[in-house]
Amino acid sequence: MSISTIALEERSTGVLAKAADYLELTKPRIAMLVLVTFVVSGVVARWGQPDLHGLLHGSLGMFLIAASASALNQWLERKRDLRMERTANRPLPSGRLSSA
Repeated sequence: MSISTIALEERSTGVLAKAADYLELTKPRIAMLVLVTFVVSGVVARWGQPDLHGLLHGSLGMFLIAASASALNQWLERKRDLRMERTANRPLPSGRLSSA
């Protein structure tokens, strides 16, 4: 039995586990890369003096767009992900989250 299999078996089905599954669905590391690019672009575009109010709201919107795109992508690829060993443990193919 591999380490990842043991980790999945030990994972509880409580509220925190469900929240962690939803967070995993959004791929926060990728969303943060998009967010950093957005913030740097906003600062450079304003010659180092960004509109903080606009940058904050734009950052929130950009983070939500990136996170929702990742979730939609995982929903579209859930059947293919089930066939690959590397992706079979994602929340949708593994059945930890319902796709309905």
